[in-house]
Amino acid sequence: MTVGPVHFTLDDGARLLVPADELRTIYDLLWDLAPEPGAISTAAVLLEAARARSGRRPSVELTDTQSTALRRAVDLLAAQQLPAGHDGGAHAAQ
Repeated sequence: MTVGPVHFTLDDGARLLVPADELRTIYDLLWDLAPEPGAISTAAVLLEAARARSGRRPSVELTDTQSTALRRAVDLLAAQQLPAGHDGGAHAAQ
């Protein structure tokens, strides 16, 4: 099974791309955030979308609580990986 990037459409209409090499870390961070609303369902959605064939991988639309959880996980990833002043890997899709 090939795992590819996942495009998310957030509750405010913004789009976010999570690259394939960051999916596992984002998934784990969402589980770390499990007490927060939307974190577990977002982890499940991410996993399901990542496993879909690339040609059948639509943009995943998230609810407000799922969007908040994903943003938190992406922020945590950026804080862990990067020197100050550098953008994270997961980014707004064009």
